[in-house]
Amino acid sequence: MCPLDWGRNAACTWGGPDTWWFTNHGPGVFRNLTGSGSPAVVIDLYLGGAHCCVQSFIALTGAKPTWIAHDWKNPGYHGEELGGRYYFVSGDNRFDYAFTAYAFSWAPAQVWAIRHERLVDVTRSVPSLVAADARRAWKTYLGKWGRRDREFRGVGALAGWCADEYLLGRGSSCERVLREELAAGYLNAREGAHGRGFIRALNRDLRRWGYTRR
Repeated sequence: MCPLDWGRNAACTWGGPDTWWFTNHGPGVFRNLTGSGSPAVVIDLYLGGAHCCVQSFIALTGAKPTWIAHDWKNPGYHGEELGGRYYFVSGDNRFDYAFTAYAFSWAPAQVWAIRHERLVDVTRSVPSLVAADARRAWKTYLGKWGRRDREFRGVGALAGWCADEYLLGRGSSCERVLREELAAGYLNAREGAHGRGFIRALNRDLRRWGYTRR
C-alpha cells in the first residue's frame, strides 16, 4: 500500500517497521461493512503532519474481491453501526479555512457507506447522525463564556451548524439564526469573514456545495 497522493514515479516499498516512514498504521481489522455477512478487511494509515492525515484501504471479500481506498483528509472518520449497517462518519473538508482559521472551523457531517461495492456519500439518509453533529456544532458555537467566546472562536461552528440544518431540511432555522446573530452583533468574529460578508459567503458556498437544494 502507498499513500493515495504518492507520486506515481516515486518508490514505495516496505522496509520493515523500523524504517517505514508512516508514523502510525492501524492493524488490519475485519468488519461487516455491507450487511451481507461477508467480512471486509480495513486498514487505516495515519500519515502524520498537519492537515492530512487518515487514509483507509478496504478489501471486500467474497466471490469477487474488491479493493477500495479513500482519503478522509482533515476530518478523519469514526465508525458507527445503525440498523445492522456500518457507516463511516466524517466531515465536509471544504469548510476548513472557508470562513475562519482552521482551529475554529467546523466540518459538517458527511457520512459514507459501502453500496454496490463502492464507498458512497449517504449523509442525507442518516439524519440521526447529522442531528448529533448539529447539536455539537451549536454547543461549540455558543461556547463556555457566551458572547465573548463566540467572538473569539469566530463563525466556523455556526457555518457547520447551518450546513447540518439544511441537510436535515431545516434551512429556515439557519436563516433565522443568521438574522438574529447579525442583529445582536455576534458575527463580528476576530478571525475570517464577519457580519453581512460572512452571511453572503456562507449562502454562496452552501448553494455551490449542494446544501441548499430543496
